[in-house]
Amino acid sequence: MTRLGYAAIPIILGYRFELGWTRCCRLGPHYGVAWYEVPAGLVLSAVLHTFEVPGMIDAIRGRPLENTAYR
Repeated sequence: MTRLGYAAIPIILGYRFELGWTRCCRLGPHYGVAWYEVPAGLVLSAVLHTFEVPGMIDAIRGRPLENTAYR
């Protein structure tokens, strides 16, 4: 995947969407999520995985990690 460069981002993002949606539908009832709450979980999953894209772009460009409160 790393050899694809920027073309890998949509592939990885699609995989993450599919993984998040599968987990939401499969594990939602186990955690007491009602059927009418699942669409909100699907949307939140997609939004959260979209937030990963800037980090993917920084990784492809070879930029170093910034200092954070967690380091």
